[in-house]
Amino acid sequence: MILGDYHTHTVFSHGKDEIIDNVVAAKNAGLKQVAISDHGLGHIAFGVRRKEIAEMRRQIDNAQEQHPEIKVMLGIEANLRSFDGSIDMRPEEDGYFDVILAGYHKFIWAKNVKEAFTYVIGSMWRNKFGYSKKYLQKYTDAYVKAIKSGRIDVITHLNYGVKTDVKQVAQAAKDYGVILELNGKRISMTDEEVMEVVNVGPKLIVNSDAHSADRVGDFSVPMGLVERLGIDKKLIVNWDDVPKFKNRKK
Repeated sequence: MILGDYHTHTVFSHGKDEIIDNVVAAKNAGLKQVAISDHGLGHIAFGVRRKEIAEMRRQIDNAQEQHPEIKVMLGIEANLRSFDGSIDMRPEEDGYFDVILAGYHKFIWAKNVKEAFTYVIGSMWRNKFGYSKKYLQKYTDAYVKAIKSGRIDVITHLNYGVKTDVKQVAQAAKDYGVILELNGKRISMTDEEVMEVVNVGPKLIVNSDAHSADRVGDFSVPMGLVERLGIDKKLIVNWDDVPKFKNRKK
């Protein structure tokens, strides 16, 4: 069974419920660990504010005291914001978090004005009219550079928002010990792309991407895919085990 849910949102970004609500829901679902991983600082509409991080940590510590039987972690779903693979966090902020997830979202502050057009707005255009080989590789390289940065634990919902060569991303993830997520809201890869990833053999993680407490621990979408495609559950780091994330200096 799945023992931890590491991608859940709260009122600090795009979620409906409080941190304590997600923790209680995770405990009631029989989980051993839960992470509060709200949207990154550069999300225009729903990003966590820097001034709120300390309050999030305080609430998580309080929740941990109230519910010692489940490990409660502070995470963040950072945004990939540039073709150079950078994310919307300062390196010195990494130590605030127990786990850093990262993925692509549309409504973000890009690294600069040029990339606001080429990277963000350009992705919307290409999703409608198609990707050239050049830009398919550029988005792929962005993910690979992010993985190689050593700052990220988990890549969320691969191929959501932008297309990549998933085999190249999977190989980088395997080589650098970064985990690829099978997302609880959507699988943005085709079955063929999923099996390309599986055949490369990086570690996988199943998360709910819950935006309300009643969906914490809901893994029906990704586990349905796992069962349908016959994916070896030994690849899933939170199946009958809990994953080890980077040891960040707090």
